[in-house]
Amino acid sequence: MTHLKSVWGPDAEEYRPERWLDPARIPPPSKTCAGWSGLFIFSEGSRSCIGYRLAILEFKLILATYIRHFEFHDTGVTIKHRFANTLQPYVVGQEAKGGQLPLRVSLVDVQK
Repeated sequence: MTHLKSVWGPDAEEYRPERWLDPARIPPPSKTCAGWSGLFIFSEGSRSCIGYRLAILEFKLILATYIRHFEFHDTGVTIKHRFANTLQPYVVGQEAKGGQLPLRVSLVDVQK
């Protein structure tokens, strides 16, 4: 559902978060699922996740805390993704090591 070229266009396989920033770029509900933000992440219908609102709230709180206290820096490696039970990032050339998402993190100086 989230990779259909008939819905998302020829670059459906590309990770492009800016798609969701402009409401005009989001396909109409008739072409997507009725789930959260038109995504199938939490399933939908009678089998939808009953805790999806809590999961989203928790994610927002964690993200807000991280952004406030840490700076994130690119490591310069090339990251691709593959599908298993979940979407898994891996470093190109190091596929045998399994899922990886290298990131340099530093503490923000809150005294400023």
